[in-house]
Amino acid sequence: MCLFANVQRYFSIEVNSLTAKDGKFQREVYEAMRRFKSLDWGDVSEADTASNNEAVKTFGMVLGAYNTSKGKIWIIAESSTGNEYDRLTVLFPNEY
Repeated sequence: MCLFANVQRYFSIEVNSLTAKDGKFQREVYEAMRRFKSLDWGDVSEADTASNNEAVKTFGMVLGAYNTSKGKIWIIAESSTGNEYDRLTVLFPNEY
C-alpha cells in the first residue's frame, strides 16, 4: 500500500508560480515528489532520515529536501487523522 495514495498536494505561491513559468523547475519538483513518495528523503541528514523512517510508521510529519535549479525545496507530508497522509506541501525553506 502506498503511504501517499490519498494525499492532497499543495504548492506554495512561489513554487506554484515558478512551476507554471519554468518547465525545467516543474520537472524537478515532480521528480522530487516521486522520490519523496518512494521514501527517498533527498538531502537530509542521517538523523532526519532515521526520524522520517520512524515517523511513517505512525503517519507522523515527514520532511524531504531536494536541490533544484531554483534552490532547495522542501516537501512536507502530514496526517490530520493519524491513519493516512492527507497533505503534501511543496515549498521553499524560507516560506516555512
